[in-house]
Amino acid sequence: MQFRLGEPAVPEERFRRSLDFILGRTILCSVSTVGPSGAAYVNTAYFAYSPELELYFMSDPLSHHARNLRRNPSCAVAVYDSHLSWGKADRGVQLFGRCSEAKAGVVLKATEAYSQRFPRFKAWGEGLAPDATARRWKFFEFVPSFVKILDEVTFKDRGFVTASVIR
Repeated sequence: MQFRLGEPAVPEERFRRSLDFILGRTILCSVSTVGPSGAAYVNTAYFAYSPELELYFMSDPLSHHARNLRRNPSCAVAVYDSHLSWGKADRGVQLFGRCSEAKAGVVLKATEAYSQRFPRFKAWGEGLAPDATARRWKFFEFVPSFVKILDEVTFKDRGFVTASVIR
């Protein structure tokens, strides 16, 4: 995977470090989907990610956003630390791409990434009651095609730094 950086141009290595820092330090994301009438819908989820910049989250396949994704896989994800303070150096990333329920081969990658990021994940799953709603949850895979980073620590006053993702 490579990045085609937009303007203002920054070295790709700095872009990657910033992206890894933000994704690595933040465990929640907001997932935005498109409803059947074209209206936006947002959901919050814990996420894990791969070195290839695939994001994984778990959700109920019967949920509103899962139904939206089956109709239209267009998706946007926002990752940021909710403890940031206005007027101080901010960090966050917006990712735009496609999302769908993970296929069999991807489920293994998602499970490994999730287990590594959330060490109690396996025990949580094993401790679920037989009739728990969470038993029907599935992994979803988000594959971004465009990334927009706000990292005022790394990039100072450059504003948003963007890149297309080349796979």
